[in-house]
Amino acid sequence: MSEYISTQNSLEYGYKRVEDYIRSMIQNNTWPIGTKLPSGKTLADTLGTSIFTIQTAMQHLCREGLIERKPRIGTHVRGGTVQLTCAGIYFGRDFWRDPEDASNCVLSMELQKQWEERGIQTRIWIDDRPATKQTTPFPPLLAALKRREVQALLATSIKPHSLSWLKDFKVPLTITMASMNVPQQVAFNWSQIMKGAVELLRMQGCRSVGMICSCPMERSRSKRSADPNNDYYHAFLDEVHRSGLTIRDEWIRMPLPGTWSGRHEDYGYQQFEELWNQRSRPDGLWIYPDWAVRGVMTRILARQIGIPRELKLALSQVDQLPYICPFPAGHVVFQIPVLARAMIEHIYRQIRGKPAERTLCSVLIEPPVIPN
Repeated sequence: MSEYISTQNSLEYGYKRVEDYIRSMIQNNTWPIGTKLPSGKTLADTLGTSIFTIQTAMQHLCREGLIERKPRIGTHVRGGTVQLTCAGIYFGRDFWRDPEDASNCVLSMELQKQWEERGIQTRIWIDDRPATKQTTPFPPLLAALKRREVQALLATSIKPHSLSWLKDFKVPLTITMASMNVPQQVAFNWSQIMKGAVELLRMQGCRSVGMICSCPMERSRSKRSADPNNDYYHAFLDEVHRSGLTIRDEWIRMPLPGTWSGRHEDYGYQQFEELWNQRSRPDGLWIYPDWAVRGVMTRILARQIGIPRELKLALSQVDQLPYICPFPAGHVVFQIPVLARAMIEHIYRQIRGKPAERTLCSVLIEPPVIPN
């Protein structure tokens, strides 16, 4: 047993090997819950290392919640409940390279802020591997989880095939992806979003509506999702029909999967131009996401279209990424602090031993202020 440390003589990582040894003794039930651990000197002699290294490892395991140290009583195995000291945040793409992915940037900052308010440290991993390589664990994240440097994981912008290896880590896990209907999911409620968008147009007097959305979605009825929250195209159509409004296929501007890889702002600009050049146009328009809104607004101003006289608008907006809207319009506001708070509460639910349950967050509906 003394070879455990001495065969890998490294002062820098010695305490991590002591941690791994003690943790393995607890996990394989050699030291069950309530067991009193050997003294620091005994462990140092047994493992061939210094008392200082043993003490350092003990401090880390105490913070992790695996053991408990009491003066004059000794150190005992605390049990399976792990104390949260550091939360990992994993992004499946490099949002720093795409200015239109700023929502992930503000989500990252908001998560760090809210964890800090709870006294929890955070570590962030950005997976810059090609999508085809993300079928296996991200090596830096895998190494940190094996060393128990983080005890919970929040993931966003992941590919569906990444979920399987993320769940294999066996730590409390929360993901935020609208395309996945799984217990680990926290996302905005698309049914409420579409209901709010259509209601904003209806209250402005619209009888016909259209949509510009730069996010690809399958439009075939035969391939629609059974879950409205994973299918915003059909959720919008259903809400329009429920409200008795008129809609036409040519008034819906949305790319099919694999047909558009450009900027959201460019898509909004181009698609509004094509829509407005049609002989028949809708009274109102719902636009998503916020970067597509910017492109549409640029074209509206260039063509000097009267809003809301010629066209009524319902626009998506991220609360921490505001834009100047120069005309009256209704807004569906995605509140990043609300999403971050729900993700964190989702983690704590799992830490308390309760099963993960899918959580949907509400958005804020802001009616237009129309001058008299």
